[in-house]
Amino acid sequence: MFLKKIISIVLIVSPYFIFSPVLCQETDLNKPAPRIAVTSHTGKFNDHDLSYKAIVEESFLTSLQKNTAVASIITTSYIAEGSQPGADRPVMFIFNGGPGASSSPLHMNAFGPRLLKRGNGKNVLIDNSNSLLDVADLVFIDPPGTGFTRIFNADSSKKYWDVKGDALCFIDCIKKWVYKNKRETSQLFLCGESYGTMRAAEMLGLDSNLHFAGVILFSSFLDMTAVADEPENDMQYQLYLPSMAAAAFLHNKIDKKEKSLEQIFEEAISFVQKEYAPLLFKGNELSETEKKIAAEKISKLIGISPGKIFEHNLRISSGQFQKMLLADEEKRIGQLDAQITGPLNAPGVKPPYDDPSMFRFPSNRTDVARYFTATLNFPDTGMYRTLNLDVNAKWNWNSIKEFPGYISVAPAIAKAMKEQKDLRLFIAGGYYDLATPVYAVRYAMSHTDAPANRIIYSFFPTGHSIFEYEEQLGKLIKQIRDFIRYDKQKKL
Repeated sequence: MFLKKIISIVLIVSPYFIFSPVLCQETDLNKPAPRIAVTSHTGKFNDHDLSYKAIVEESFLTSLQKNTAVASIITTSYIAEGSQPGADRPVMFIFNGGPGASSSPLHMNAFGPRLLKRGNGKNVLIDNSNSLLDVADLVFIDPPGTGFTRIFNADSSKKYWDVKGDALCFIDCIKKWVYKNKRETSQLFLCGESYGTMRAAEMLGLDSNLHFAGVILFSSFLDMTAVADEPENDMQYQLYLPSMAAAAFLHNKIDKKEKSLEQIFEEAISFVQKEYAPLLFKGNELSETEKKIAAEKISKLIGISPGKIFEHNLRISSGQFQKMLLADEEKRIGQLDAQITGPLNAPGVKPPYDDPSMFRFPSNRTDVARYFTATLNFPDTGMYRTLNLDVNAKWNWNSIKEFPGYISVAPAIAKAMKEQKDLRLFIAGGYYDLATPVYAVRYAMSHTDAPANRIIYSFFPTGHSIFEYEEQLGKLIKQIRDFIRYDKQKKL
């Protein structure tokens, strides 16, 4: 039950993916050859004119027993002209999550040199003047079963649909890329979103010889305790409450008292730490009087009536909150983005598909495929898989169950930061994200021995996907650009 509920949450971590229920199908080829496409381009990034190469390259993952290809992984590299072998120009490796997701959201909606911009009911390919290509070469990674990758043997490929197997696959991919391109002297950066943050953490824990200057995490998913929707798990109520307070603030369901979103969020955290956690710790030893007083206080933070909070024993889950907050208006708020509302009841629509924030934008997989084949000249005429639901359904979580019932990869990040004295961490998220609450990652990292002075937290008035909002994306990219330049500037 625990893992099923966790997986149902991970399934919906981006609206760009939900429209791609493509099964893994074995490719029936005799002695297949890996594909590669190299094209030259120019662009203007952060007011800097730049010529660059785009290299889309497929690499085979082989069976040790038979030395035959069982699947492939694809990297899309954007390398500035002048980034010669041995260059010290930074390289950033970027991926999304899923599990079973391609890198297309961060690639085509955030950091790549070209963006798919929505307008007049269709997607238009435009230059991305905010791309990070002016400060680093960019490598986007599509794991086995996603994008245009190929599966040659489904049974043998299962080892890559596993927390550790997946992380080892990415480690191997990055090491080979660095060696092949002779970039051993370059600063390396790792960037993951949603499940990709768990992947990044697992990679750090599995290979202490792979050194990064910085790790960038968006909408983090590090500790499953935070999202385990089980009645006995009191942590979920504590870690979600600040995000609920932010949503209540947004929808004018609490008294703002001329306070900012950030102030309300921090007040909620203070309440959790000083009052809420000790109250829940008492369990059924809590008196009726204490419960009534607490219900009143919680109500003032999250906008749900004291009676409802008392009725639910002071424990309002994220799912319940999404339907309670605007119930008097016959509306519900989104899980991925609490800014988005929809009808309270959608007959015939089962969770998680009733989340109104899931349908904010239509699928762009056809446009992504066209970019690869028409602009980057990659030889594939099939469907680009933004999310492979077959991979997601088959994902094996057992390889990180070090302690029964408790799964966290935050300690792996802390260990890497202690071993690598220059490793820095940039963590970003959205206040209105009710899928991966931002307080949860702050809590997880503060309960490790990671050096706090090398961790930057940056939260935005957005939902799960910060890059969906153009103004916030510009601010995010500026912060990341400064993060990459840190060693040259010696300041953030």
